[in-house]
Amino acid sequence: MIREVTGIEARVVWGYRLAASLRDWTITKTDADTLALSASVTFQHAVWISQRPLVFEAVHAKGVWTWPIDSLQIVGGALTATLSLQKDTSHVEPHASA
Repeated sequence: MIREVTGIEARVVWGYRLAASLRDWTITKTDADTLALSASVTFQHAVWISQRPLVFEAVHAKGVWTWPIDSLQIVGGALTATLSLQKDTSHVEPHASA
């Protein structure tokens, strides 16, 4: 079972707005219900990063992973956050039915 996923670039969004750009991120499964995110912050928007709900987005070869952020803290350029294990589907376009 995979307990850790890492990547180079990701972002935190509030709606469609870029709240923060992230680098060198790691997601670790901490227990059955939560994921822990750690990353370096390369940009943050002072207002949008303080809004809720925030979503973590990481582009991969077949699309985008998205998770709702339950809690977030940025100290000295280091971000730590708790992600909901339920993947966010608010950014998925509905398929047209025939």
